[in-house]
Amino acid sequence: PGVEAYGRMPFFKNVQISPSGERFFVFARPDDAGEYAFMVFENTPEGLKNIYSTLQTEDLRLNRSFWKRDDQIIISIKAPSKRWGTETVETRLFSIDPEEGEFVPLFRNPRSETVLPVQIQDRIANRLKDDPDRILVTYYKDGLSGLYSVYTNNARNHKTVKGGTRGIDYWYTDGTGRLRGGWGI
Repeated sequence: PGVEAYGRMPFFKNVQISPSGERFFVFARPDDAGEYAFMVFENTPEGLKNIYSTLQTEDLRLNRSFWKRDDQIIISIKAPSKRWGTETVETRLFSIDPEEGEFVPLFRNPRSETVLPVQIQDRIANRLKDDPDRILVTYYKDGLSGLYSVYTNNARNHKTVKGGTRGIDYWYTDGTGRLRGGWGI
């Protein structure tokens, strides 16, 4: 094959099967597409059925994603932004029901124009596989990185698991969701 064949992006990436095994999602790139599509398929007696799909754009990137339940995928979106005149990258965390296709934000937007939303929202510390409604997320609040229990059905107030501690940037938990440590620079 020619050099072009080696430089092409893969057709499929990030294939993940739902907890029941009845569905899967994938990032797919058809030959004529310049960007990946996020596609959800269901295994039916007639074969695979595409139940949801959306294209990412150059500025709006679908980032981290995983199944929380058979009817819910957690996905983050990464986009360029500006904070106080400085170019940044922001992430937003959403849940999506593949049947409905509606993106539900997991963080509230601040009510004040002087307060900015959490810049990086997709530092998942634990998926909490035994809890169908929550995940643990590390994010900065009031200048300190803390560990928070985040509801995956809406943007209700997040419960503090471990408040921010000076010098800690990331928090880590074990398989059960118990806080085990943190590190920072």
